[in-house]
Amino acid sequence: MRVGHFVIDVTAVTSSPSVVFTVSGVDRASGQIYTLLASAAVTGTGTTVLRIDSALTGSANLIAKDTLPPVIRVTATHGNSNSITYSVGAAVM
Repeated sequence: MRVGHFVIDVTAVTSSPSVVFTVSGVDRASGQIYTLLASAAVTGTGTTVLRIDSALTGSANLIAKDTLPPVIRVTATHGNSNSITYSVGAAVM
């Protein structure tokens, strides 16, 4: 079983930024990408942890009751041009 924790650490913002982080699976045969979990809009400083684990109870925008496929992709979709400084770390087990 493959599980993952994705840690988003926002350290600085200007005005009112808005970023949605999405963890996706990638099908190796077709190249198709499908969403496993998308965060709520991140708008301020702080830490957000997205979890994907079949042993946990699902929670909208925070926990997906699922397992990770062999190929994953994490994207950050910015809703506006306001400045935001962040890092995304991952622990896959």
